[in-house]
Amino acid sequence: MTPRGVTIPAVAGVKAWPEANMAHRAFTIILLLITIPSLAPPSRAQQSPANPFTQDQVQAMVRDGLADETGAKALGQRGMDFAPAEDFIQSLRTAGASDAFIPALRAAKHPGPVTAKKPINQIQVFALPAGQVPSHRVTLPIQERGIDVEAGDEYLRDVRVAGGEEELVGALRHANRQR
Repeated sequence: MTPRGVTIPAVAGVKAWPEANMAHRAFTIILLLITIPSLAPPSRAQQSPANPFTQDQVQAMVRDGLADETGAKALGQRGMDFAPAEDFIQSLRTAGASDAFIPALRAAKHPGPVTAKKPINQIQVFALPAGQVPSHRVTLPIQERGIDVEAGDEYLRDVRVAGGEEELVGALRHANRQR
């Protein structure tokens, strides 16, 4: 139904838009208005801080007298590439960092604590050589991360049977055992 005096133009052979089609068009337009903003890239404030301050740069800010509200705002925007230790914060306070700068330093985004990698477990020790991974490639993570299994003579014999070469057996024999 169209109001009197309103004509709907013909489109590609369609004489008039049915009411259901108009409702569908309205729904589509509303859906697009809601969806398009969510597809836009995040605003500058939502992105991770670009070019975070280094420890040397933070010390230079304090040394150059910029450890005030302005420096605090810059720390909040850019973050830091390190987690400040308490003795570092105290040294900045002693060097002249303001009362506004210290809380901003503590609150600034920085990388989380580095977690130690888990030691290589018994299944990994057997699966890697059995999967045709060269022994020297298996040896490196064992040397870096240690193992979580007792490497007795019987165990080392089983590793040889699984395809482990003497390099791997030697690395297991001397590996740091962790739990």
